Amino acid sequence: MDEYINNIQLFIIYLTKLNQTISKLIVAWLILKGLLNQYNNYVSRKYEELIKDLNEIDVFKLINDLILKEGRFNFNINLKANKTSFNNN
Repeated sequence: MDEYINNIQLFIIYLTKLNQTISKLIVAWLILKGLLNQYNNYVSRKYEELIKDLNEIDVFKLINDLILKEGRFNFNINLKANKTSFNNN
């Protein structure tokens, strides 16, 4: 996830240095569009949230939410693995 977010941020920085602007809406769409299938529910909720006010998209909040979501995914995967391991003993 870090590499994914980093690539998007580098893309934005590169465009900025070329005096090109990209709307927050497009950046949010790029972030959400490239996610794995395991994020489908999250993406659906985020699209609904973003549609409510397209002028108030906070890309940094979206990135932070995504990083937190990844942390919860990893935690749940580890929890299930530990539970399975414990039950097999």
